Amino acid sequence: PGGTGRYLAVAGAALLVLVLLIVGGLALKSALSTKGQAHPSPSPTQAAATQPATGSSGDPAALEIKVTGAACKVFVENQRSNDVLQDDSTPVQAETDLRYRQDQLPVTVEISDPRCASVYVHGRQQPETGAKPWSFTVGG
Repeated sequence: PGGTGRYLAVAGAALLVLVLLIVGGLALKSALSTKGQAHPSPSPTQAAATQPATGSSGDPAALEIKVTGAACKVFVENQRSNDVLQDDSTPVQAETDLRYRQDQLPVTVEISDPRCASVYVHGRQQPETGAKPWSFTVGG
C-alpha cells in the first residue's frame, strides 16, 4: 500500500527539478548574451575627448562639436596616430559638447546627420552640408 503514491511523488519531484533546470539554463543564457549592452562604459579615449579643451589662457577649443539632436553618431579620428577619439558605435547624448585641443589635430570627422550637431573650428561655426553623413577634416 502507498507504493503508487510514492512513485508519483518521486516522478513529480523529478519533473519539477527538470523544469527548474531548463528555466535556469535559459535565464543564464539570456544573462550572458552579448547582443548589446544596456550601459556601455566609455573608453579612455572617449573620456579624454570630452574633457574641456580650452588652454590656460581660456582660448576656445580647436574643434568643438555641439550635439543638439538625439541619436547623433559622431566619429573622430586623429589622422597622424589613427587613434579614435570618438567612436560612432553608440549615439552621443543630446546637449553634449565634444571638444578637441590643437595638439589633437589633424582629425577626420564624420557626423551621421548634419542637422544633429553644430561644429566650431577655432571658435567659428562651420556651415553644415546637406550630405549625410557630414564628413570633413580639420588640420593641425
